[in-house]
Amino acid sequence: MHDSFPVFRRYFEAKARLLGKETLAWWDLFAPVGKSEKRYAYSEARDFILENFDTFSDRLVLFTQRAFEQNWIDA
Repeated sequence: MHDSFPVFRRYFEAKARLLGKETLAWWDLFAPVGKSEKRYAYSEARDFILENFDTFSDRLVLFTQRAFEQNWIDA
């Protein structure tokens, strides 16, 4: 595992440059680089999120359903 550290370091340094940052915050580690050709309708995105959250946690999906129903999400 320690042998992989230099590779990961170079990867994250390159990713930071592509994102226009000196360093990456934790939320940047999983940020996409580049553009996706796929576009999602709001309803498709909502359904995808709810379906996947439901497999993870009942509480999380209930909270997220409430967020959608009460218009907490700006889109």
